[in-house]
Amino acid sequence: MKGAAGKLICLMGLKRPVGSPGARWADRDQIDAAWSPQKASFCLAVCAALGLLIGAAQFAAALMPAAHFRTAAAASQFVAQTYIDHLFVWDARWYDSIARHGYALVQDANGQSNAAFFPLWPLILRSIYGLFGAAVAGRSVVAIVAAAIACASIFALHRLASGMMRPAGARFATLLYAFNPAAHFMFQSYPTGLLNLLAILALECVVQRRFWRAAVFAGLASAAGPLGALLAPTVVLAAAFEPPREGARWTNWRAVLRHGAGLAGMAVVGVSGVLLFMAWLYYWLDAPLAFAAAQQGWMKPLPFFNRLAKFIYFEVFPLNFRDAWRDGLKAVRHWQATGWQSAEFRFEALLGSVGMGLGLAGTLCAGFLRPRWPAFFAWSVISAYIWLIATNSDSQAALRHIYVAVPSFMGLARLVYWSPTIAYGMLGLSGIALVVEVMLSYRGYWVV
Repeated sequence: MKGAAGKLICLMGLKRPVGSPGARWADRDQIDAAWSPQKASFCLAVCAALGLLIGAAQFAAALMPAAHFRTAAAASQFVAQTYIDHLFVWDARWYDSIARHGYALVQDANGQSNAAFFPLWPLILRSIYGLFGAAVAGRSVVAIVAAAIACASIFALHRLASGMMRPAGARFATLLYAFNPAAHFMFQSYPTGLLNLLAILALECVVQRRFWRAAVFAGLASAAGPLGALLAPTVVLAAAFEPPREGARWTNWRAVLRHGAGLAGMAVVGVSGVLLFMAWLYYWLDAPLAFAAAQQGWMKPLPFFNRLAKFIYFEVFPLNFRDAWRDGLKAVRHWQATGWQSAEFRFEALLGSVGMGLGLAGTLCAGFLRPRWPAFFAWSVISAYIWLIATNSDSQAALRHIYVAVPSFMGLARLVYWSPTIAYGMLGLSGIALVVEVMLSYRGYWVV
């Protein structure tokens, strides 16, 4: 027991292992931050394995019955017949409509409009369609671009983790990120991979103390999705707490004003994407907050005190574990009577609950890495998700929304120092969940 407790304490970062330097930056003498051909080869192997796994899951999806829809027209929108079709299902259809026809406040039969979706990914789609057309050729290029961005995010995360962790931890963090059940969204026409890549690049610049460059990446991320705007506070606070350069003194009021003006400039640049989006909505649609109002098509906001009660009592998980296991296994056992959609819904609830729990644990452990600013961003993402979405609805989409909290994977990767068996067992379960998610998505079921 004493040995296990000691390992757990070391895992949480409360005590350095024997022989560690004990410096302010964790395990700096054991961290190899320099990029190398070996690290590039590792990332290439991870990308290849991920692509093969997703491809095999799509091939195996033919064994699963397709989701049932009331009309053939509805089924054609969600049940993929080819890999290219799989790119443009569910929310990807909204990004495609923006790229083709632009934004509109007109709502569909469900009270939803495309104004809820941010513009950076539709701009990329529109550029591709302008060069290659919106038919098979253009959509094939979209598939290549999405895959390239996904692979770039894997490379970027490994480089970030290599600068903050020992090699074993950096490799395992990369594997956890790549084989997360939400990873298949990076290979669809979603901004998931793009938002993750921009967030990782911004956090790497923060770690390297290149704050203006970090603000530029944050500004781009704020145009990719609402959670990207949370990078700006991270960048500004990191710059604000940065000690003065050698020879500089804060006793001079001009230096203080200059520093404050620089921080204000970083803040504006860090949210420039969403500010430009709001300006565009105001100019063309006379509704600068249309993206916020359009969210009500997916969920109706609860009164403040109701949300506060759910937050305080932590009633933010999609489903409690007992009901998820019991009802999920019952639905699978009697799938012919209840339909696969019942089993799928329970599986998503269970996956979302486990994902939120691991995300919280990983973010907590990431707080013991140095510097702590990446962990601060992860906490911001998860807190925003809990307050803005989880307390407002019983949304199952936890994994996709908190996927951008990439430092949580580095926090979870510390488990590999303590128990490699448990760590790689968790990775295996994550890979299995990814396969199931791809199969469900390919056959038209609603996933994360």
